[in-house]
Amino acid sequence: MLKIYILLICVSFSLIHAQLTIKPEVFLQAETSLRKYMDEGTPSCFVYEITGKEKIPMKVNVPVDEVAGHYAVLMNSRSKTERIYSQNENKLRSIALEDKKKYFVDEVSDSYKITRVGFEYEQKNEKIDIVGAFVMFHQLVEGLPVRGDAFIYMYYDAFSNIKKIEYSWLRTEKKVLSENECYVDDVSQHRNRLMQKVVEVNEDMERKNVRGVLYDAILSWRMVSNDTGNNILIPSVIYLGHFDDLGITRYLSFDIVLFSKSLGDF
Repeated sequence: MLKIYILLICVSFSLIHAQLTIKPEVFLQAETSLRKYMDEGTPSCFVYEITGKEKIPMKVNVPVDEVAGHYAVLMNSRSKTERIYSQNENKLRSIALEDKKKYFVDEVSDSYKITRVGFEYEQKNEKIDIVGAFVMFHQLVEGLPVRGDAFIYMYYDAFSNIKKIEYSWLRTEKKVLSENECYVDDVSQHRNRLMQKVVEVNEDMERKNVRGVLYDAILSWRMVSNDTGNNILIPSVIYLGHFDDLGITRYLSFDIVLFSKSLGDF
C-alpha cells in the first residue's frame, strides 16, 4: 500500500510546474517515514495529549526568565573570535550540538533534534555580511520531532558565540484511539491535500521569480486542538525545501497531517 501511495504522489508531482523541483529521494523518505506510523498499511492509531509545560534543569547556573509561554536564557558568550564568513551549516550544526550538551541535562539534550539552521545578514555598500545565526531544535516524542511549541532556539553572534537560548518543553501522555476515532487519510485524500499545498507554493515562488527544491519528507507530530479545546499531537508528514533569493538561501516547509476529520472528544 505504501508503494502505491508514493507512486501516486510521484505521478502527481510530475504534473506540477518545475518552479519547485522535487528531489527523487524525497519520495523514498516519505515512504520510510510513513512506515513508522503505518504497520504494513494498517493504521496504528495513537496521539499524544499535552499535559503541560515545565522548566527544565540546565547544567549552568544562569537566570531563566519566562517570556510569552516559553523560557529565555541570556548567555552572552565571548570566547570565539573567528568571524562567520559563509553559510557553513554543518559547522554551525556541530557548534549547536556541542552547546546543547554543554547547557542541558542529558535527558533533555537527547530529546531534541536540529530541524533548521539560519543566518542573519546585513548589507553595507553592496556587500552582504553574516552578522548572526540561529539553530532550531524540535522536541522529540517517540523519536519524531514535534511541530509546534516544543523547541530550543540557540542564537549566535557573527563569531558563533552563543548569545541567547529560548526553549519550550512539553509534557505528553500517549493515548491509543479506538477504531471509531481513527481517522487516517486514505491515499487519495492525502494526495489531494498535498497537491493543493504544492500548487500554492509554486504560485508564490513564481510571483517572487525564484526557484527552489524540496529535499526532505519527515514523519513528525503536529500540535492541534481537538473539539474540546485540548492540545494534542497528531501524526504529520513535513516536507522541507529551500530556494535561492539573490544569493541568500531561504527555507520553506509545509506539513500534511495524516488525520483529516475531527478528532472528537477523546
